[in-house]
Amino acid sequence: MVPGSAGGEAQACRVAGCKSVNGRCSGTQAGDTVARRDANGAMDYRILGRLEVADGEQILPLRGSRQRALLAVLLINRRQVVSLDRLTEQLWDGSPPLSAAKTIQVYVSRLRKVLGASAVETVGRGYRLAVSPEQVDVDGFDALVGDGRAALRSGDTASAIDRLGATLALCPAQPLEEFVCEAFAEAEIERLTEARFAALEDRVEGELQAGGGPELVGELERSVAEHPLRERLVAGLMLALYRAGRHSEALAAYRAARTRLVEGLGLEPGPELRDLERRILDHDPSLAAHRRPASTASTAAVPDYPEPSAYLPQFFGCTGGDSNGYYCDPRLDNSMRRATADNLRDPEQAGREWTSVDRQLTQDAPWVPTVNLRQVDLVSSRLRNFQYNPVWGFLVDQSWLGGDA
Repeated sequence: MVPGSAGGEAQACRVAGCKSVNGRCSGTQAGDTVARRDANGAMDYRILGRLEVADGEQILPLRGSRQRALLAVLLINRRQVVSLDRLTEQLWDGSPPLSAAKTIQVYVSRLRKVLGASAVETVGRGYRLAVSPEQVDVDGFDALVGDGRAALRSGDTASAIDRLGATLALCPAQPLEEFVCEAFAEAEIERLTEARFAALEDRVEGELQAGGGPELVGELERSVAEHPLRERLVAGLMLALYRAGRHSEALAAYRAARTRLVEGLGLEPGPELRDLERRILDHDPSLAAHRRPASTASTAAVPDYPEPSAYLPQFFGCTGGDSNGYYCDPRLDNSMRRATADNLRDPEQAGREWTSVDRQLTQDAPWVPTVNLRQVDLVSSRLRNFQYNPVWGFLVDQSWLGGDA
């Protein structure tokens, strides 16, 4: 129950996993998900995944591929004026029709009807999307990346791990995924993708500085397999294996990385990686794990969830790597994303959001994943015979009350 040329462009689309429609690339269309208003009641804009805008819990209709592309260009250049000539160039890949300027004016008019008359400003012969950083998910992503790196540099590894982990949770899928074949999105997709990988490397560095090791091996093996030339990931894997007592495998990881670099790029590994190999061979005592400091994040108001963002989204997420196809409720998907981000920015608000998610899941009864260890106070009109299982961490022995359940 848990639940160029048209030919060249088509080839590029196939490489990117897209399809070519009438000579243009079209990314895969995931199911709509729902964002929500920010604390000031403004609309919420998201590009860390599929483009979407929401007013409260209602996803706003943004129809038409070029109209959506226009909004994407304005979001990428948010709070900046984008000239009409530049919009024309980017929306039609350098081959605009004679009616392009008029068509853009029609698109802007339609966007204003959906987003509000003041959302898209006319400035000279151009347009500007008037949004605050709090309204755009990528601005929150960038802020968390900066905070996490600052904490790592200052030696506050616990805060760095928390913030960089929240950063990765905000961007679980391909940024601007429906525009992956569009030239106007290429630079921003590359920037966000690199930022996500760098945040992963920084978080791993923080985990290792805090004494981590064996528990990171699986994640790092998958990351290195996906990005075999990133030396920081290789170094993290080597150290994690070493701390797990798998010394020969740590050295094998170095040899494999060196082979890839030499044969693929004609380069030797960098000095940090070579130095780490030497220290592993010498059994340098400084490589041993030390006690992990306690997190400095305030969690007093958060219920007894063992990292809720680590297990709820994988069962109930709608898009990207979180979706397993069992059950998808866009409202829950949005709530979980916001709660994950609020874990650090506002733990008290995050606690309320996770409690609301838990209650809604229990009421809807696709499955009951509560792990509140203090009490079971959730009531569903669709289930009876709740029994909390402290080993499994959720309610079992459920009986349906009938109806359309």
